Amino acid sequence: MSRLSALLKSLRGNNSLRSAAQKAGISHNYLRMLELGKDPKTGAPIQPSPDVLKNLAQAYDFPYEKLLEAAGYMDNHESNEILELERIIENSNQQLTFYEASLPPEKREHFSEKRKRLNELIRLVLMDELDNKKK
Repeated sequence: MSRLSALLKSLRGNNSLRSAAQKAGISHNYLRMLELGKDPKTGAPIQPSPDVLKNLAQAYDFPYEKLLEAAGYMDNHESNEILELERIIENSNQQLTFYEASLPPEKREHFSEKRKRLNELIRLVLMDELDNKKK
């Protein structure tokens, strides 16, 4: 059993596969394969995408970076870099939210949408970097 498989099984605890999978937005069959670490039909190893790991981290209220490490996407040093980037993004968001509150209502919604798109773009770039490091 891989490190990720054992961790996912431990995080699920006594919850059913179906309820845990539903919380994470994946099928219970896929979660089972992740916990086994392989496809039961082919025996091929299963490697979840960073997006799936993000969903699992949210569902289990577990640090995303730790799941990325367990899946082999990054080492501890890279995890610390991601945590630092997350802190920088959060700090920027707080400052932008404060600025947004000072805008007239008719400009606030437009600004908010741009801020959300910027955050999504940053996350996509980070995910792409993680995918490229794995290859």
